Amino acid sequence: MSQQDGRPSHISSHKRSQIAGDVLWAAGPWRSSGDWWEQDAWVRDEWDIAVHEQTGIALYRLVHDLIAGRWLLEGSYD
Repeated sequence: MSQQDGRPSHISSHKRSQIAGDVLWAAGPWRSSGDWWEQDAWVRDEWDIAVHEQTGIALYRLVHDLIAGRWLLEGSYD
């Protein structure tokens, strides 16, 4: 995951043939959290992004886990 001015700018998966490309548009972040009273509390920023791929433009929900410091794709939009 690459960022520019705090916003996602490029995405690629470990399996490069699956998802890779420049982020054309990003909305967010929306911060959410839960289980703050437990040891396995979570805090994350969520983004909706558009990525130009070989088949056209794809829309994804991208999550930045602020505790673990990792990025992951939570899903895609039809």
